[in-house]
Amino acid sequence: RMEVIHLSGYSLEEKLNIAQNYLVKKAHENTGLEDRPLSFSRDVLIDIIKSYTRESGVRELERLIKKVCSKAARSLVETK
Repeated sequence: RMEVIHLSGYSLEEKLNIAQNYLVKKAHENTGLEDRPLSFSRDVLIDIIKSYTRESGVRELERLIKKVCSKAARSLVETK
């Protein structure tokens, strides 16, 4: 016999706070942009969370933020 177990994940506000306080800073450091003015607005982060992440955690959100930072770093290198 199998039963469905519903596990709660992070809410939108919790994911937003985690992204603003930890994930964006971590992505800046990992991509070498810590001294560059790249910021994510609240609306952009909410759009990423609502449209591109489906999981209860923040692993995919972290990957997407890092991907955006990597593209920005690549763009900076290519223009110089």
